[in-house]
Amino acid sequence: MSRITNLPFFPRAPQEYDQEYMNRVVQSFSEYLRRMQNPGEGRNTRTVMTNVPTSTTSQEPGMVYNDNTLLRIKSGTASENTSGLPVPQFTSATLPAVEEGTIIYDSVPSGSYSKGLRVSDGVAWKYLPMPYETGTYDATITPATSGSVTLTTGSRALGYVRMGRLVHVQGQLAVDSVSSPSGTARISLPYLSASITDNGERLAGSVMLQGINYGLDRTPHITINGANLSYCEILSPQSNTTWNTLDANTIGVGDDFRIGFSYMTDEDT
Repeated sequence: MSRITNLPFFPRAPQEYDQEYMNRVVQSFSEYLRRMQNPGEGRNTRTVMTNVPTSTTSQEPGMVYNDNTLLRIKSGTASENTSGLPVPQFTSATLPAVEEGTIIYDSVPSGSYSKGLRVSDGVAWKYLPMPYETGTYDATITPATSGSVTLTTGSRALGYVRMGRLVHVQGQLAVDSVSSPSGTARISLPYLSASITDNGERLAGSVMLQGINYGLDRTPHITINGANLSYCEILSPQSNTTWNTLDANTIGVGDDFRIGFSYMTDEDT
């Protein structure tokens, strides 16, 4: 290893013993030992590390270790010794100017964006696409006041697709049994509804009801009536009057719901 400091000076030996000379030798040797213990900046053309620890177990803070080919430094705080890939965090007000292809995490975004990763195209910071996910979830119908509605095995899972903040839900629910249900029927969602200014999270989605006594001359619709809700409801509007949410006491054994609607969420995956 080369060092940017000059080597300690060792004086030329005299022909006869000289106390001053020996003192200078001892002084220079002491300086050499000090520098070896604290070498300062190192400059290398190639570095090879052997026997690098592969975990933080029994290692002191500051120790370099190998985490699946990533070199990390052990922290004195256990929660900071993560196995994930660390991404530098900034806010929208303090974004750095960096080269193309650099990725950072925006922890305090501006405008309508949520927290997330950004990538530099060499000119500006771009938000990366949000998650894409597809799957099913076991839905439930819960009376808002009391009682219960049990769905049939094999006809209680709804399919969903999530693209960024947009979630689409569809499928069929069939009723197996009921126990004195009362209050608005609430159908569970795979993600919480978003919080959008001026009731922007509300919607009118499609639902077809079979066997349910929801009233004549009414066209039912799926709706979400607020922000950060884990459920949707069914509205039964009719001409020239107010609409009503579907009461769970109108649901009986053998009834079914065929559903298809989209909504927005703020939840992270």
